[in-house]
Amino acid sequence: MAIKEGMPTLDKHSSLTEEEIKNHLKIMETDLNVIKKLETYSNAIRFIDTKLSKRKENYEHYLLVLDNINKTATVTGFEK
Repeated sequence: MAIKEGMPTLDKHSSLTEEEIKNHLKIMETDLNVIKKLETYSNAIRFIDTKLSKRKENYEHYLLVLDNINKTATVTGFEK
């Protein structure tokens, strides 16, 4: 799943402060470290789906994480 047109992304939120962006990036870094330890792409998708259901306010950051997985799946060893 890639980010679809009209979906929120950090770059479209010009009203975010520098501190808010840093907080999003910190959360993303933590989640990416967990995701990289997962064995398959489908496990990573399930992890993100679970997180999305628990933390709806961070929806756009998970879209970015998912997009990052799509772009770097071969680099991180995920099987598509």
